[in-house]
Amino acid sequence: MGVGRGLDPSRIIDAGEAETPFGRALLRERYRALQRQIPLLYLIALANFVGLALTSGPTMMTLLHPANLLIALILVR
Repeated sequence: MGVGRGLDPSRIIDAGEAETPFGRALLRERYRALQRQIPLLYLIALANFVGLALTSGPTMMTLLHPANLLIALILVR
C-alpha cells in the first residue's frame, strides 16, 4: 500500500492525454460511449419526474411547479 499517497485530484479530473494519436483515439471513444448513455439518462430522469408528478397529487399540477419545469426542459432537450 502506498504510504503517504492520498487521492490525487488531477488524476480524477484528467480526461486523458490528447497529445498522442492513441490518446486522441481514446478520448473520441470515451465521447462516443458518453453520447450513447445520455439519452438513457434523460429517459430515466423523465420517468422519475413524471412519477413524482403523478404521485404528488393536485399540488404538482400547476404549470410553474419546479418538477413540471424540469419535465418540460427534459422534453425540450
